[in-house]
Amino acid sequence: LLLRRGESLAELRALIEASGARAVYWNRQYEPAAIARDTRVKQALREHGVHCESSNAALLFEPWTVANKQGQPFRVFTPFWKASTALGEPAMPLPVPASLSFARHDLPANPLESFDLLPTRPDWAGGLRKTWAPGEPNALQLLDDLEPTLSGYADHRDRPDLDATSRLSPHLHFGEISSRQVWQGVRRLQAQAGGLAGAEAFLRQLYWREFSAYLLFHFPHLPSSPLRPEFQHFPWSDSEEHLRAWQQGKTGFPIVD
Repeated sequence: LLLRRGESLAELRALIEASGARAVYWNRQYEPAAIARDTRVKQALREHGVHCESSNAALLFEPWTVANKQGQPFRVFTPFWKASTALGEPAMPLPVPASLSFARHDLPANPLESFDLLPTRPDWAGGLRKTWAPGEPNALQLLDDLEPTLSGYADHRDRPDLDATSRLSPHLHFGEISSRQVWQGVRRLQAQAGGLAGAEAFLRQLYWREFSAYLLFHFPHLPSSPLRPEFQHFPWSDSEEHLRAWQQGKTGFPIVD
């Protein structure tokens, strides 16, 4: 694993030149800035004869495969969900490769410690460490242990006083497990248990996650302006006192603080 820090295209060009690589493969992202970056990288590398290929690793379906009868993207979740489920079950994840062949190299890299990923000044991550362990093994373990959560998921998932959710969201976000793996894992648990009351409600939440990427892909203005233009003029409060209370956990509302 070679870690490098810098502008994407410049770093890739340097690695390609040093290694003699003839192709670059990566998993797609759907945020507008990421799409713009990857498009720029793909065009520039192809102009120099480098084969470039990206794949879907994060979503059940690609955003451009779901549209209304007029061929336009959905703006509301329920119609999007119905159209998505009408496409059928998501594809099975590909099997783990039987073997991997790594290139031997002495290319310069940034050490992992140089990225300062762990908070130290101050260390604010104590509560997070008790809740999540990063990495694929923990993600797969959470999926295997999901059956009790699925049983009451439909009724309990919105109860912040209960431990009633999957806790898979960070693992999905960082690609340690895919939504298709989760989908098929839930189907497997359903088959083993002869059906689970909350399983379908849980799978619907995977489509909620999907809808976020879908909207970002089709409406690239979303990171800076609302989907519905009328909310551009929403009367926000400018109270510095209230902002500080929220920042410091002193609003008086326990669930917020």
